[in-house]
Parts: sequence; structure tokens; C-alpha cells
Amino acid sequence: MKKILKQEKKNSGPPNRMNDLPYSDWMKFRKSFDFFEDDGSLYFKYITFFTKRTEKNRRSLVCIIYPKCDLNELENRTERKIVIKDADQIQLSRTHYKYLIVDLRNRFKNIREYNYFIKHELDIIFKYIINNVEDGKYFTFFIEDYISNTHMYPLSWALSYFGRKYARLTDEKIYISDEVNGEGQYSFSCVTFHNIKDERIPDYELFIPSTKASSEKIKFPRWIIPKPVPREKGVLLHPAKFPETIIGKFLNIFSPEDGIIFDPMCGTGSTQIACLRTKRNSIGFELEEQYVNIAKQRIALERMQPSLFESGNSASVFNLNAVDSKSYNRIKNKSIDYCITSPPYWDVLRSKGSEYQRGRRKNNLPTYYSENENDLGNIKDYSDFILKLADVYELTRPKLKDLSYMTIIVKNILKNRIQYNLAWDIVVEMEKRGYQFDGYTLWCQDDISMKPFAVGILWVSNTVHHYCLNFRKS
Repeated sequence: MKKILKQEKKNSGPPNRMNDLPYSDWMKFRKSFDFFEDDGSLYFKYITFFTKRTEKNRRSLVCIIYPKCDLNELENRTERKIVIKDADQIQLSRTHYKYLIVDLRNRFKNIREYNYFIKHELDIIFKYIINNVEDGKYFTFFIEDYISNTHMYPLSWALSYFGRKYARLTDEKIYISDEVNGEGQYSFSCVTFHNIKDERIPDYELFIPSTKASSEKIKFPRWIIPKPVPREKGVLLHPAKFPETIIGKFLNIFSPEDGIIFDPMCGTGSTQIACLRTKRNSIGFELEEQYVNIAKQRIALERMQPSLFESGNSASVFNLNAVDSKSYNRIKNKSIDYCITSPPYWDVLRSKGSEYQRGRRKNNLPTYYSENENDLGNIKDYSDFILKLADVYELTRPKLKDLSYMTIIVKNILKNRIQYNLAWDIVVEMEKRGYQFDGYTLWCQDDISMKPFAVGILWVSNTVHHYCLNFRKS
């Protein structure tokens, strides 16, 4: 009997002060990407997660601005009181909303309409939200990137920067679909804010990077869900390896067979392995000698595969510092066909409290890259990290052939309850360094178990989507 009660307690999870959902449903919502079903289901998931059915014997009051579903059906399904607003109905009155949604999907026919919205309407909407959503409650924007035949504008990024001067940015959840209206892969963002003024955020900068297509523009997928194979024993020493299957996809899109591929932070040689498997030549820099040795061992083992017996492709890894300009003397100018790399995600690997880190310590595995002072993962200041990282890509630029591509794989990070838009900040800095942003592919990890961060108390998602940022040498 005691064993049964113990199991029931385990399944129920901790006390829930945020909503009425069972522990299992809470954990499903934690994943930072999901498949889009329909508008009604989307509203239902968000409303039932961020509110209780009743508070103080009254139905929770929810507001939706620019709704895309039937009000009566949604009220019956969620058992909440729902108020619908449009732009001309937004006044600086005082109402006690428990939660609010602004649905901006399919609202802008062209980028001029969006720019007008940013300049003349968004500030009014945020002021309305801050004045009407209860302190400590949440609000969410549903927004998709604007894509035309010639441009792509990541609108969610600009919205996130704009909103940070009003409230704490807490999360970005991605919804994906195989097909919408017969137009192929589709995705949009759900950007959630906590109605708490956060004075610790970096200065926000309203900047909208935009791609400008040419006749040679390469098409790439909006999102991918690869199935990585288990990591080899030696490779486990590296705390943040990314899989060869992803690299292989991008090699086939952005580079020719027998081309030269460069990775300035190649770790244990994932890029080199993927290049051998796709008949490319590769050059890699790696700061730490132990990872260089592992990479060389992996390359040697890979060459023993029967399919590579007659391969003439080269795979080189050098124990060099990517931040040092002298390292690049080994590479001829305009000789690289494509660059793909995944840098440290700032110093997050030194966050001792994460469950991932505890698991690695338990197995006596390294939890961060190194103690080396040249390791970018040891930089404590976020702005300094962004600038140093961009320096690496600026040193790489002369080595790339004209109009060739670079893919940088990163994800936004949460540290001390502050959301740092790492992917977005890299794009802003790269455009200052002579690169043209050509959009991104979402790498969605569907093989990661969810961790119960702050269950029942605060909204903290499990970030399992990465941005594969694609740039072109302009």
C-alpha cells in the first residue's frame, strides 16, 4: 500500500499554484516546440496552462487581441471568461486579466504594414497589457516571420526586443507544421512575457535583420527533426557535441562534393566525420588538445569504414585558437566553399545547478569545455562574449569564397531567469561584419526528456530547439 501511495505521489508532482493541469500535462507543455494542430487547440493549451479555471470563486478572465477562433466554443472548452479586443477597442482602462494573448499571425500583408504596427500600435498594446494584466501574470504574442519572394524578416525577434522594456521575456515556443494551405513547411513563434519589470536586462535594440534574395538564393528547410545516433564513448568527454546527421544535411545544401569545408571550433571532429561521409574535404581548428586527439582518432576509425577505403578527401584538425588571427595563415583566401560551426552557448555549461550538469558530474564527465583563458565559454560578460564570437567569424570571412555560405548553430539561453537572445544577437553583430543573414532552419530535438524546472510555481520551459543561422558572404 505504501508503495502505491508513493508512486501516486510521484506521478502527481509538486503542488500546482499556476493552473489546474496534472503533472503529466504540465510536462508536455514544457517542450519549446510542438506541432501545430488548429487555432482552437492552440488557444486552449495556452489559456489552460497560464490560468486556473476559477480564482476567488470566479471564472478566470482572459483577453485575446485579434482572435482567430469562435469565442463561445473557446469559453465552453476552457471554462474561462474570455474578452475579445481589436485595435480600436484598446483603451488604457483598468481590468484584471489573469492572462492575455495577442495573435499577430497573418496580420501583415507586407512589411510596410508591420513597420506601421511597430511605430504606431505596438507601444499602445504593450501599455494596455501592462495596465490590465495582473502583476506577476503572463501574456503571449503569437507571431510568424514575414516571408516574401525576396525578403525574410524575423518579426518575433524584433517583438521580443521591443517588449523587454515593459516586462520580463520568459520564453519562446515554436510551433511547426508539415503543410499549411498547401505551401509546405510552416512555423511560428509564441513569445511569452512575465508581467514583472526586469531591470537586469541588457539594453534593448530594435533591429530587424532582413534577408535579400538573389537569383542564386539557396532554399533550405524551415525545420528539421533528425534522429541522432548514440554518442561514442570517447566523444562523451565533450560536453556539447552536435550530431553529424545535421551537418550532413547542410553540407548537401550549401556545398559541392570535393569542396573545402571549415569549422573554426570543431570540437571532437563532427564536421570532419560528416564531410568524409559526404565526400567533402575539411579543415578544423580546436583549442583543446584532448579534443583534437579524439577528433583525429575518430577520423582514423571513420577511414576504416569500407565505404571510405578509396576516398581521397582530406580531413584536418589543428590545435589552434580561433580567436587568434595568426591561426588563419594556414588557409588561403577565398578557398573555403562553406563554413559550419556551433560555438559555446556563452558560459551556460558552468551553471552548476542544471540537471544535465549534475548527471555529467555523477558519471565523472567534464561539465564545461576547459579552464583555458582563450576559451570563449569562460567569458563572464555576455556582450564581450558576443563581440569575441563575432571576431572569429570576421576572421573567417576573407577565407570564404565570394557568395558562399556559413551556418552557425546556436540556441537562445535562460540564465538566472533572464532570457538571452543569443541567436538573435549573433545575427545583429554578423550583419555589422559583412555577412548577409539569409534566414534560419529550426533544429528541433525530439529525443530529449523534459526536466521539471519550477513545476507548479513559475513558467520555465525546456529549450530543445536550436537556430541554424544561415549567412552569406556579401
